[in-house]
Amino acid sequence: MLTIQSILNRLTGYNVLLHSFGQDVNVNSVAIAQDNINYLDEVIYLCSKAFFLNTMPDNINAIYFIVSDEEEILGLNDYQNIVILGQDTNILKLFSDIMDQIKVTWRICDANMSISKCIYEKTDITHILQLAADILGNPIFLQDTSTKLLANSDISDLSLSGDEIIKAVLNNGYVTADLFQKYNYTRLL
Repeated sequence: MLTIQSILNRLTGYNVLLHSFGQDVNVNSVAIAQDNINYLDEVIYLCSKAFFLNTMPDNINAIYFIVSDEEEILGLNDYQNIVILGQDTNILKLFSDIMDQIKVTWRICDANMSISKCIYEKTDITHILQLAADILGNPIFLQDTSTKLLANSDISDLSLSGDEIIKAVLNNGYVTADLFQKYNYTRLL
């Protein structure tokens, strides 16, 4: 679950003047605040100080990112679930940066659920490896500590010509001794 604190920790390069939270609120979405919308829980709303003070709804579980001058902070000290940013903040870039964090969290949750479902349904290891390979976008090899190949995902798209370690694993079923020495493979294990 993505929280407001984890978002703030990743928003480097932004001039955060003040933030105030009663608790670390979960975040599911981000929106630019507008008149006549229903304010929802667990949503970050981006707005100006004037907009916030004139239209602030009673929803205490929403989060407000407010762009303001430093001198204007004083009127906002008593509010909870707010982040006040300097006037130089680019709202569209901030929106995009927060949305990117939300998308990554969704991808991680989806991957976690998919792999957990496979484990719960006692799916065979090759299916789990294929699912993980699809998520990561590259083939996966499962090897024991001696580098013996135990299982792998689909490798039909894998070009063997450029990687001698992959070529050795596929041809021999393990990493050969000469490659251990050449790449100092024991240090990698």
